[in-house]
Amino acid sequence: MAEYPNKQELEAQEKIINVIETIQAVSRKLWALLVLTLVLFLPLHWLLRAGFTQFLTSIYQPPAIVYVAPIPVPLEISQTEFFLASENQAFAYSRLRNPNPDLALRVLPYEFKLLNGAGETLARDAGETYILPNQEKVIFMPLSTFSGQVLRVEFTANPENWSRLPNFFPLTFGFENQNFGITPENQNFVEAILLNDSPYFISQLELGVLLYNLGGQVVGANYTTVNALEPRERRYFRVIGTNNAATGVVRVEFLPSVNQLDRSVLSTDGAPLDDRNLLR
Repeated sequence: MAEYPNKQELEAQEKIINVIETIQAVSRKLWALLVLTLVLFLPLHWLLRAGFTQFLTSIYQPPAIVYVAPIPVPLEISQTEFFLASENQAFAYSRLRNPNPDLALRVLPYEFKLLNGAGETLARDAGETYILPNQEKVIFMPLSTFSGQVLRVEFTANPENWSRLPNFFPLTFGFENQNFGITPENQNFVEAILLNDSPYFISQLELGVLLYNLGGQVVGANYTTVNALEPRERRYFRVIGTNNAATGVVRVEFLPSVNQLDRSVLSTDGAPLDDRNLLR
């Protein structure tokens, strides 16, 4: 007995025949156009893509990066004095303050001049130092020899490249068992126990010393350095001045300074602290 296709099979065959007839009804020109489109698609795609990319590149303007240079408040020079050690020898100091709370100077050029009455320079000393934010600092001119009569001292500082230092490590120092006087050689001396009341190893500490009389005037000045100071360490030190000692000293002021702009100066457990992202 012969089997005839069911209804679903007949419908599927009919659809296939319709598709074939539709394809056969398309003209040869349309087929040629279709083939040509497929052949040209990839080259045109890459050409258009490259051209569009070049166009975007030509019109793109990157955002401008504007560096705003810091505008510092000028340094304040509060005191500049010289002291005669003999008829032809003198030393000097200058006290200055950085009023900027987040600006520091990595390099601060300075110059001392000892002048006579005509304004002529009898001796000079130039150098470089640093200053931290909100720091009060004393700079010293070492003992200098000259010919003539010194009547005044001139101090100039030339800050140029400021650095932002918004955060730095707080350091605390104490000075115990303070003592001062005059040696048999007629020299002022100051001695004390320096306490590094901080958790940091300090490779070098600069220490300025000012001597005051009863009227609050500075009658002597000197400085020293303390190296390799351990955390919480107490260290004895003694500073001896030049000849021609000042008399009437009633008080001593200590001005410690640590260059935190040099990352190797502070460390913990032998490892230097980070450099706090200084911006020049």
